[in-house]
Amino acid sequence: MKLADQSLYALDQLPLAVQNIAMDNVLSHAYTALHEQLSARRTQWMDNMHTAINNPYAIRSIHRKMALIARFKSDRTFFYRCILENLCLFSADGRYYLYTDKSFIG
Repeated sequence: MKLADQSLYALDQLPLAVQNIAMDNVLSHAYTALHEQLSARRTQWMDNMHTAINNPYAIRSIHRKMALIARFKSDRTFFYRCILENLCLFSADGRYYLYTDKSFIG
């Protein structure tokens, strides 16, 4: 199946080999978001240690994201369904499209 280079596709519209690349790209973006959240928490801890330690919502949020990434890595069918449910879009070569990214807009 030949895909046009300028279009965006859902995960189930991509060939199987490209689907695996696309899923890995989503996982790398999830790791990047988690790393940014941990960096923000580290900065908050440096500013005011007591509010950083006593904020259970931020701690639970980080724990939930880490658990979700671990489940994504272990259960590929669950990960596949989550990507389809969240309407993630990809280029023909499997790059993950972020709506804030301007590189896909022509």
